Amino acid sequence: MITFGYDCPHCGKKDVAFEVGGFVQRKVKSVPFDVYSILATCNYCGHGIVASLGFNEKNPADLIAIDAFRKHADWREKDSLFDLLDFDPEWLPKPPKPEVPAHLPNNIAEQLTGAEQLFLQARGDRLMIAYSGLGFRKTLEFALKLLDDNTDKNLNWRINALVKNGLLVKSMGDFAHRIRALGNDATHDDISLDELQELRLFTQLFLQYTFTLPAMIPDIDILPALKDGDSY
Repeated sequence: MITFGYDCPHCGKKDVAFEVGGFVQRKVKSVPFDVYSILATCNYCGHGIVASLGFNEKNPADLIAIDAFRKHADWREKDSLFDLLDFDPEWLPKPPKPEVPAHLPNNIAEQLTGAEQLFLQARGDRLMIAYSGLGFRKTLEFALKLLDDNTDKNLNWRINALVKNGLLVKSMGDFAHRIRALGNDATHDDISLDELQELRLFTQLFLQYTFTLPAMIPDIDILPALKDGDSY
C-alpha cells in the first residue's frame, strides 16, 4: 500500500498521511505512454486528492516503475517500498494559500498573512480557531491605528471616533465592530469555525474597502477644465 505525506487541502492538516486507494490505467493515443490516474485519501478527514502519472512502456526503467507501482498500490500488500514522491505528481486540488488583498501596508499584510495561515490550519485543528480569530482582530487594530493614531483608547472607542470624524463611513464602522466583537470571543476561546469564517470575511472586506480599492483609483482630476467666466 502506497502512503505519503501531503498538506491536506480539505481539512488543513500539515504533512498528514495519505494512502493511495486506487488507480486507473489508460492508453492515450496522443502521447507515447500509459497514463495512471491515481486517487489518494487523507487519513485524518477521509477526503481525496487525484493525480496522473505517465509511464512509457518502451522505456526499461519505466517498466520497472510500473511493476513496482502496481504491486505496492495493491491493498493486499502490507509494506510499501515504493516512493510515489520520486515521480513528483501534481496532486489536485492544491492546498489553499493565504488570501491577502493587494495594496496593504506591510505590517498589516504580515499580520493578516499570519491570521490566514492559522485559519487554514483551523479547519483541521480546533485549537487554531481562537489563535486565528485573535490574528484577525489584531489586523483590525493595526489598520485603525494607521487611519488615526491620535488616541490610546480601546478599540470600541477608536472605531466610534473614526466614524464620528468621517474617517470611516458608518457601514465600515459596523464591519469593524463586528470584527471587534468576534475577536473578543476568540480571546475567551468562545468562537466557532463558522464564526471564524465570518470574522475572516469581514476583515477581508474591511481591508479591501479601506486600502485596496482607494489604491486602485487613479489619482486624476475628473473635473473638466474651467473656461473663463464659467463656474461649477
